[in-house]
Amino acid sequence: MRYLLGDYEKKGETLKGLGKFFIFSLDDPFHLTTLTGLAIYAIGKARERSTTYGLRMFAVDYSLLKLELRDALLDFHSYRL
Repeated sequence: MRYLLGDYEKKGETLKGLGKFFIFSLDDPFHLTTLTGLAIYAIGKARERSTTYGLRMFAVDYSLLKLELRDALLDFHSYRL
C-alpha cells in the first residue's frame, strides 16, 4: 500500500537545498565548504532517484499543473488585441 501511495515530496530535497546553501552562500579560501556542499548535494540527488512516484505526488503535481494552467489562461485573457 505504501508503494502505491508513494511520498508527498521527493526524497533528498532538503539535502539538495542545504548543499546549495553551502556551495553558494558560504565561501572560504580553501573551498572546503564548496566541496562539502557538492558532496551533500550529490547525496540528496542520489536519494531523489529512490523516490517512488505514487498517488500522493501525482495529486500534488496535478494541482500545481491546474494552477499553472489557470495563471496562463488569466495572462492570455489579459492581452489586448
